[in-house]
Parts: sequence; C-alpha cells; structure tokens
Amino acid sequence: MLYSYHTGSPGGYTGSFMDNRNCTQCHTSFASVETEGWITSDIPESGYVPGETYRLTLTANDMNAVKFGFELTAESGDTKVGTYTITDAVRTKLIYNDHPLTHTPGGIDPVGHGISWSVNWTAHASSADQVVF
Repeated sequence: MLYSYHTGSPGGYTGSFMDNRNCTQCHTSFASVETEGWITSDIPESGYVPGETYRLTLTANDMNAVKFGFELTAESGDTKVGTYTITDAVRTKLIYNDHPLTHTPGGIDPVGHGISWSVNWTAHASSADQVVF
C-alpha cells in the first residue's frame, strides 16, 4: 500500500492488519491508494532464507501526482519481522524502533511520472509461514 506524508509517515499507518490505520487518518482530501505490484525484490520465488539480506524496490507511477510517499512494514502473523538497512538516507528513513520504513522530504519529488525507493531487508532469524510487506 502506498501512502504519503511530506516528512515521512509518523508510523503505524500502513493499512496492515497490525497497524489498523492508513493514510486517510491524516490525509483526508483523497482516498487511500492500494497498489499491487509496486514492491519488487530479489527474494527467490522459493522463499526467503532466515538471516539473508534482500533488496526491496518500491515504485510508484501517477501522471497527475506532484509528490509521492510511503510507509512500509513487514509482518508475519501478529509480528513485525526482519530488519531494514537504509541504502539512501537522503530519501528514506526508519521510524518506530527501526520498523517501519518511510520516505524523507528529500524522497517525495517525482522523476517524470513516478518515483522509486530502495532498501535492504534482512529476514528474521526464524522461519515464518509468510511475510507480508
């Protein structure tokens, strides 16, 4: 899910089951935007390996948007899982005890009709049934 807040999300607004809130609590002038396929990664189709680090890329496109933003979390059941490592501190940052990830003011301006952010995610030490980003 893709949501925006100029300085980055205050945290807990991913729209996930655990957060139970989304961007419309602060941004009331538009409907929330749920976009499938906007997160890509190098996690193999067979699944992640506990302790291994993977590259996540978040891409948003909208010909009419003048700013973009996001908040991203990784969850398995009722637990936030994995560890993010910032690869571009000008455009991304961590919040809430380093989980979740959001944009910075330097990471909201589109390039053409879209924008991309990248981050490394290290899978948690124990195997989980499924991780949802």
